[in-house]
Amino acid sequence: MNETTVTVVGTVCSEVRYGQSADGNPIARFQIRNTPRRYDKRTGTWTEGDPNYFSAVCWRTLADHVASSMGVGDPVVAAGRLRINRWRRGEENVVTAELDIQAIGHDLRWGTTVYRQAPRPGP
Repeated sequence: MNETTVTVVGTVCSEVRYGQSADGNPIARFQIRNTPRRYDKRTGTWTEGDPNYFSAVCWRTLADHVASSMGVGDPVVAAGRLRINRWRRGEENVVTAELDIQAIGHDLRWGTTVYRQAPRPGP
């Protein structure tokens, strides 16, 4: 199966909602905002474009790690499978972009972090 894999560089812009799926697997959901910036040579200034928002979902151990490591305002680099969802809310057609995260980490252009290996679960 061909799946669209993308990398998004942005900022966590919602609280990480942590819980369990219907089958008992850990799940973490949050939003990532990506705001493109362009340098305007004419004015010598940076301008911000319209932001893009991605719903992010993490499963199992990754969900555990994200829930204990990430919060609102954290700069991140996230890679995963992109899914475009179309649905209706009343009379309105809604389109959302969801990223099924395969890998995520802090964007070290903006700060430092300390890696701590998590203990492996069970035998």
